[in-house]
Amino acid sequence: GSWFVMQSSADVPLTREAVVRLTQVFGALESLIPPRQFPSEVLTVKLCGSAAQYRREQDTLGLVIDNPAFFSPARHLLVAGSDVPALVQHYHTAQESLASSRRAYEQLGRQLDERLRELTQDLERQGVPSAQRSEIVRRTRNRSQREQTEAFTKLDSAENENRLSLESAKKRFFSRLYHEVWHAYAARHLTGTAVQGLPRWLDEGLAQVFETAQLESGELRLDAPDSVRLKALKADLASPQPLWLANVLSADGSRFLVGHADSKSTSDRFYLYSWGLAIHVALLDPILSGEKLADLSDPKSRLPGIVRFEKLVGMPLQDFERLWRTSITNLSAGSSLRQPAVENTP
Repeated sequence: GSWFVMQSSADVPLTREAVVRLTQVFGALESLIPPRQFPSEVLTVKLCGSAAQYRREQDTLGLVIDNPAFFSPARHLLVAGSDVPALVQHYHTAQESLASSRRAYEQLGRQLDERLRELTQDLERQGVPSAQRSEIVRRTRNRSQREQTEAFTKLDSAENENRLSLESAKKRFFSRLYHEVWHAYAARHLTGTAVQGLPRWLDEGLAQVFETAQLESGELRLDAPDSVRLKALKADLASPQPLWLANVLSADGSRFLVGHADSKSTSDRFYLYSWGLAIHVALLDPILSGEKLADLSDPKSRLPGIVRFEKLVGMPLQDFERLWRTSITNLSAGSSLRQPAVENTP
């Protein structure tokens, strides 16, 4: 397509779904934040059909990443791999087994009348009185029908559980894929450099915003803040030692990497605060523009990150921080968010 070339070893349905979703996301980002350039190098998307292949792709690049997808700007490469292909296979196997059980119970149901006739004849040969025979047959019918109903209920529940489990896994997988698509779009079509790029807080913050965006008729809908992240950020802001925005704005890539248990806790907090900042400047009080994105990613700029941020928001950081904390504290999960109004400034 016009946005990427895909190489896939996953099953055909998942590959087709990934192609459609990625094409829609790139098209939606183009409408939401118009591209400033189109690089000559094609973006290659590799969809791995197994976790082992995904690990081999990482080994080739000398990477160790827990996430189910990553983007390499220097190689114009987006690689995705997870347990979804295996789960898809497990789902179909489980569904076939459940369908077989359902057919068996349906067959027993169709044979019930015949079995009851045989029971009636046996009872009659044994000399069981008519009234007693009728009662025995009635109880047997009710018990068989009750057992069949219970069996069908369990089968329905198992099928629904399998479906929800697969849908949940696919949702997590595609959410992370959208995250990496944003990184690819920003690096290739907005900032124009893999060296400088957007400030880490904004790049990772917007990537998280787009993780939970809903695709509808080719457009990205950002109706409400992610409730899980909002709850966690509010709790952190109310803690005895919340992060100061100066630390978030000046953080380098190492703050967002996970190498051990302690670094994961740190990384999670920096990601969380970056999301909160991105929500504010992109949706709560939309101030981004093509020109401002270019200024933020200008490799020639010698201004410190905090100074560039103050230029972006038009106020000293301490004033913005008070405003931002109040805004996040008063924000609810059901709040309606505005779409970013980003101009395509050449």
